[in-house]
Amino acid sequence: GDTTNRTTFTQVTTNADNVKSVYCGQNHTFILKNDGTLWGCGYNGYGNLGLGDTNSKNTFTQITTNTNDIKEIYCGVDYSLILKNDGTLWGCGWNKYGQLGLGDTSSRYTFTKITGDVKSVYCGGKHTIILKNDGTLWGCGRNYYGELGLGDKSDRTIFTQITNNTNNIKSAYCGDNYVLILKNDGTLWGCGRNLDGQLGLGDTSDRTIFTQITANTDDIKLICCGECHTFILKNDDTLWSCGDNTYGQLGLGDTNHRTTFTQVTTNADNVKSVYCGYSHTLILKNDGTLWGTGYNNGGRIGLGDGNDRNIFTEITTNTDDVKSVYCGESHNIIKK
Repeated sequence: GDTTNRTTFTQVTTNADNVKSVYCGQNHTFILKNDGTLWGCGYNGYGNLGLGDTNSKNTFTQITTNTNDIKEIYCGVDYSLILKNDGTLWGCGWNKYGQLGLGDTSSRYTFTKITGDVKSVYCGGKHTIILKNDGTLWGCGRNYYGELGLGDKSDRTIFTQITNNTNNIKSAYCGDNYVLILKNDGTLWGCGRNLDGQLGLGDTSDRTIFTQITANTDDIKLICCGECHTFILKNDDTLWSCGDNTYGQLGLGDTNHRTTFTQVTTNADNVKSVYCGYSHTLILKNDGTLWGTGYNNGGRIGLGDGNDRNIFTEITTNTDDVKSVYCGESHNIIKK
């Protein structure tokens, strides 16, 4: 109901009942309720809330146009996508680079139908990747660093099939300007921006096609991408990170970048799941405790102050009984 930052987790009460799931963009948030209704708040300068206007909202507000039958929601920087149960994809918001896949660069203020036959969706900062039901991978939007994996650096305004090294895909993950794919054989591949080593390839050169990442990428359980940093959690419950570490977001006890996945050992035991903001990281442990590291300006880690951390530090205020966690660029939501 206001625009005052919070340095500890604070209960959201207005229109936040009966919540099924939560989705965070850069500076906007959605909740899907158990009755199927969609509600949004935050920055709306490009129509990214789908409300038909560009007025920001500081309380959750119901979105009614073309929001029936929602399966999942996905957020990039100032744009939003919904996947419906019938496999159709709908988008609204910022479209400067064609990231909505509508064939132009005009913003949309209500959810607009894009395509069908979609199995899953992955949003970067300004680019979008979809996996279709037939197993093919497609991308659109900004491609300045080769993040679409198409072998060039030209933007696309419609979804274009990505064919190099994209067979047998299990899932995909997007950072701000890069993409990772995990294949069914357990191998990890990446493309796009790599200035800080976020692809884990041992160098800082960008890739325009998916390239296999081999160092310390065996036995992956889950992957999480921030703006320019990457985490993997392995099946043996060990945690590994690479990429930008300017603010300590890798949790390695320093602020040095890493170009290969490096094991995080301090306070990184017993990890259940990992969540990345742009320059901060949270982990939820199996004992229910929540821990954070990295950039903390505005109190985004929830530690009650604005000081950065370079090792995972327990967050104790109002973090009991956490069910799930969601990270935006500089805000976090927990659902109990």
